[in-house]
Amino acid sequence: MLLALVAAVLFTVQSLCLKLLPEPRSARGPIGVIAAYSEMIAAGLMLWRVFSGAASIGATTWAYGAAYGVVFVLTMFFYARAMSMGLLSYSSFYFSASLMVPVVASLTLWGEPASPFKLAGLALFLLSFYFIQVLGAQPQAARAKTDIRWLAYCLLAFLFNGLLPVVAKLHQIAMNGQEAPELMLVGFSSAGVCALAVWVALGRRRNESAQRRPEAALGAPIRRMSWSAIGLIVCIGAAT
Repeated sequence: MLLALVAAVLFTVQSLCLKLLPEPRSARGPIGVIAAYSEMIAAGLMLWRVFSGAASIGATTWAYGAAYGVVFVLTMFFYARAMSMGLLSYSSFYFSASLMVPVVASLTLWGEPASPFKLAGLALFLLSFYFIQVLGAQPQAARAKTDIRWLAYCLLAFLFNGLLPVVAKLHQIAMNGQEAPELMLVGFSSAGVCALAVWVALGRRRNESAQRRPEAALGAPIRRMSWSAIGLIVCIGAAT
């Protein structure tokens, strides 16, 4: 229960950070936030690993963790782009509704029983979609829904966010239920490194005039947070 509450708080903070970026339509700002956010989570997981005395990480976990990290970066990037083009309430609904993806995958890929509660949950999601998107639409929201790019980003965020638990499930099947925390460690470390590399690459393409825009104020804090977290992970990993 406590972990679920912490996760909900972190998700809310992350969404607000992405929504309140000075230049939300720029790709570099969201990528930088994703890099810093991912590396801070990875640093916390690495600290847990040191104190728990866990064993070495298997090659299968490294492979699935890398895939998890890439999917996570794509998820948050598409979600940030959707928020920059539409209302937060409507964009976050698509993001949250992605829980339907692993439910459908469990029924179709792994043949899990279609319990009445699962079917009721899917039905409630469809009803909530109708009430929020159709009956509860306001004029501003209606204009936002006509934006094809906004809808595309929402659907991509929906798909990739739903794929995250599917990747985790595939890893657990391959590892017979072992190394679940290690998957999160490798996944968020990969996400942070991947996002930071993209952030640096995008920065090199910007000219000096672009660097003076409001988004540039985020540059130094993001660099310090990301590199500090990566340094902490490397140092702790070397010590173990």
